[in-house]
This record gives sequence, C-alpha cells and structure tokens, in this order.
Amino acid sequence: AHEMTDKWGDILQFCSHVSKLMVTEIRRRASNQSTEAASCAIVQLLEIESTIENGNGWMLLTALNLLSLGGSTLIDCMTAASLPSTLVKCLYLFFDLPQLENADQLQTGCEFTPKERRILLQKVFVQVLVRLCNHASPAEELARKDDLSLLFSAITSWCPRHNIIWRQSAGEVLA
Repeated sequence: AHEMTDKWGDILQFCSHVSKLMVTEIRRRASNQSTEAASCAIVQLLEIESTIENGNGWMLLTALNLLSLGGSTLIDCMTAASLPSTLVKCLYLFFDLPQLENADQLQTGCEFTPKERRILLQKVFVQVLVRLCNHASPAEELARKDDLSLLFSAITSWCPRHNIIWRQSAGEVLA
C-alpha cells in the first residue's frame, strides 16, 4: 500500500482529482433525470468502449480500481470526494437499467458485445466498491449519509430479472 505513495509523491493529489472528476461526471449525468435515464447515462459513461475518445469514464473507473489498492490514505482521499456514497447510489440506480438490446451481437468496430461490456463494468464497479468498503472511512461515510440503508434496500428490493446481477453486487459489497 505504501509503495504507491513512495513511488509517486503526488499520487494523493491525483487520487483526489480522479475521485472528484468521477463524482462530478456521475452527478452531472444523474441530475434532473428519471432513474432509468440517469442509469443509462451513467452506464454509457462507465462502460468500456472501442475508441479512446468515448472511453474516458471507463479509464476513470479503471484508475480508481488501481488506486483502491493503495491503502487507507488513498481510500480516505476517495471518501473525502464522496466516491463511496456516489457509487452506492449508482448501484441502486442500475436496478432501473432497461434490458440490453442485441446483447450478444457485436457492433461494427467494437471488441465486446453489449452483454460483455455490461458484465465487465459490473465486475470492475463492484470490485472498486468492495475494496472501498473494506476500510473504515467509506463505511462511516455511507452510514453518515444514510447510503448504507440503500445497500440493504438493494438486496431486498424487487428488480427486473435482467438486473439481478446488480442486486447480487449489493450483496457482495455488504459481505
């Protein structure tokens, strides 16, 4: 964990910037939207794309996934930016995602099918949340902001069959 801060002296500043940028981009896409529209906009931001220009959200998520390995100092930095509570809210929003159309069909110029992109997003997204929630400060933030109750609601709430993967994800975060 200390290796990151030893190797890169300004990694805390980088972590803070990436975390704040992710929170800002998610909030921007969610504001004044229905839950379905917000969930679609956030997924569109975060899913891997074939072109670099369209994959900025995926790169942010991947960077946060790597930074989440960096120990308490970096986790506290992410928590200060409200990243854990923002990601939990996203997880809850993802219950309202519409069913994928042509889920197994490759689109021109794409490496992954829509289904593969969604599964990859789910795995990395949950990995970040699980890593964050293994530390004290994110758990405290979730309790303070009442987002811990969202996680418990998520595992008990009804959701469409095609979004069961997100309910299971909430269970992984709580485990």
